[in-house]
Amino acid sequence: MKRIQKMLESVAQDLNFECLHLGHKSQLTAERGRRRQTVNVRVIEGECELTSLVLAASDVKATQDRRRELARLAWQRNADTDLVTFTFDDEDCLVGRVHHPVKTLDHQELLLYVQSLARECDRFEYLLSGLDRH
Repeated sequence: MKRIQKMLESVAQDLNFECLHLGHKSQLTAERGRRRQTVNVRVIEGECELTSLVLAASDVKATQDRRRELARLAWQRNADTDLVTFTFDDEDCLVGRVHHPVKTLDHQELLLYVQSLARECDRFEYLLSGLDRH
């Protein structure tokens, strides 16, 4: 995790993001104008997992029809994006996610993943809600 944390600090500096390490998890936060997006990074069983919130569980679970519609839209977005996968997490939040093996992850890949994940999740959030909450 130390190697990943050092890369994250370098990536945050390159992207002008704020970087915070919280035990076994790190957060990178981008603020541009009135938009804000946070990318969470953790290492699980040799995989680097990057996630970013699109919609909170309360927005997802508003109605059963809303959840089905969000699932359809996430599926559609997954067909349109190469790096980011949109899914529901264990808490029923709609999130964007990127996985990569820790052993082969380098600075340029991590930079691309953080930048793409933050951008795609922020765009999807805006398309779904018109707001900026995350």
